Amino acid sequence: MSKNAPALRGLVAVVILLVPLTGVRAEDPVQISEKPAPGDQYHVSVRVELAGKLTLPGSATAEPLHISGQSRIDYDEKLLEVAPAGALARTSRIYQDLQFDRTVGTRTQQQTLRPAVRRMVLIRNTPGRYTFSPDGPLTAGELDLIRTDVFVPALARLCPGRAVRPGDQWRSDDDAIRELTDLRQLDENLVTCQLDQVTTLQGHPQARITLKGWARGVNEDGPNRQELDGYFYFDLQARHLSYVYLNGVSILLDKDGKATGRVEGRFVLTRRAAAVPELSEPALESARPGPDNMMVLYEDTAVRFSYPRNWRVQAVRPGQIALEEVTGHGILLTLEPLSRTPTGPQFQAEVEKWLADQKSTAVRRRPLSPFALAGAGAETFEIETTIDRQPVFLLYYVLRQKPGGITVAARARPEAAQHLADDVGRIVRSLTLLRAPGSAAK
Repeated sequence: MSKNAPALRGLVAVVILLVPLTGVRAEDPVQISEKPAPGDQYHVSVRVELAGKLTLPGSATAEPLHISGQSRIDYDEKLLEVAPAGALARTSRIYQDLQFDRTVGTRTQQQTLRPAVRRMVLIRNTPGRYTFSPDGPLTAGELDLIRTDVFVPALARLCPGRAVRPGDQWRSDDDAIRELTDLRQLDENLVTCQLDQVTTLQGHPQARITLKGWARGVNEDGPNRQELDGYFYFDLQARHLSYVYLNGVSILLDKDGKATGRVEGRFVLTRRAAAVPELSEPALESARPGPDNMMVLYEDTAVRFSYPRNWRVQAVRPGQIALEEVTGHGILLTLEPLSRTPTGPQFQAEVEKWLADQKSTAVRRRPLSPFALAGAGAETFEIETTIDRQPVFLLYYVLRQKPGGITVAARARPEAAQHLADDVGRIVRSLTLLRAPGSAAK
């Protein structure tokens, strides 16, 4: 279940003011296909509301947790690049609003997008998606908000791509269902679309298409079955999907296929053509992912830094932050008052004593040396050794800034030494103490 929406990436409730439907049922076939082209611009609005219950794994006798939440998303989007097969490859966005509120049991979670990074670029490649802001690194929470937001151009694949008459049915596209449900692994898709009628909506001829059925697969929370029931409109004049309304039920399953939770909600999306000059700024149109804009920002009341996306913050304790890399490498940051921050030689001596206590055998050492860092003094050293008969590469830094000091201890397998050194070096260069360690936050 995605964090933004269990049954449909998020499910929704909003009042949409629509012009009454006055059209009549058309008998002639109508062509329903959207062909994205570079330069197309749209304004998109999404509203989501969800509610339900979950039973935690291994707690069959415990009271189920109540879940509720809602999200609000508004942005302008420009299609920048389309792959040869017609799939959208790159878009730019400017967000006006992106907020998500959720309550699980007694715990409330609120996430929003900082105004400083409201400009985004999304790159869609099989099998995944890359999102970044040309204006700075995103936080882990912001990346999760964007990840769980529906990539609207993919929904255009719900259209049959051919001429159909009222009453005609077709099987929904797997990629579009993955987008709606956030199922990373789609095992079964029995969602059917049907042209209901051709009508007039806000002065445009529109095809109203029903969507109903269920899909089964695996999302970040495990096995999942999702039931969908709703409809969408295709603007026959502007030639694009313009509105989606879905009721959804997300049923979490255990390893035996037994339901352990149920979350219900609705999803409403509106989309219209727009012309936004800011979307055509060269800095946004030409932006490409790179080492700096693909970093993740971490900031609390004591420290700010950025780290590569193959790392995650594993634990935060008073005065310490632990990070873990996807293959198991680790980093420990320790914040100290200046009076307790060791010098480079003192820190190296502490490490050597600890290694001697572990009866480790050093294979290679790089001696203590200065590390170039703007606005701070820093030293580094490294050791390749064995601990408990396992080869390991150890990398250390000690930094002294005006508010206090930071020691950095990192470890990896010897064959990954260069990758670790590159990643840790980028983290160290971004480290900024915001107040003296141990002092109260203002």
